[in-house]
Amino acid sequence: MTAIQPIDIESERYWQQLTAPASRWRPLLHVDATRITLSQHCAAGQVYLATPYAEEVRDGQGRWQFAGSVEMQMRAAYVLSVLIPLGIAAVSPVVLGAAAHHALPPAARGAGPDEDAFGTLRRQMLHASRAVIVPDLPGWRRSSAVRRDVSVALTHNMPVFLFPVGAG
Repeated sequence: MTAIQPIDIESERYWQQLTAPASRWRPLLHVDATRITLSQHCAAGQVYLATPYAEEVRDGQGRWQFAGSVEMQMRAAYVLSVLIPLGIAAVSPVVLGAAAHHALPPAARGAGPDEDAFGTLRRQMLHASRAVIVPDLPGWRRSSAVRRDVSVALTHNMPVFLFPVGAG
């Protein structure tokens, strides 16, 4: 499935343009979704959890860091722990992909997860889902993968929920 990007995902103004009241994508985009909103709209069927990863797990020289990877995996897993009691069956490529990579022997971890394989996992999970939840984890606004996931979802008429996970 080839998606048409609603807005240039590389634009600094991506989120501003997407969330503007006049944006053609606004009917599918639920800004500041509450837990009640999520439980009403996402409790039936599989939902995709779009969280940052790649930009957040590299050091100043661009090297993959195991500790950073574990941190991003745990942050995504925490969001799952918030969604599960709401009856939401969410899938997370960060939780699954990072766990699979962490399970490798240290010498086999190399420079981090294979980006092509990780991208395939993201796409398969996304296309099997009926909605996308984007929690406000650190790095979500600058994450190219989150932007790409949101763009694909919107162009396929899939609702997207921006979720301030710390809010009630």
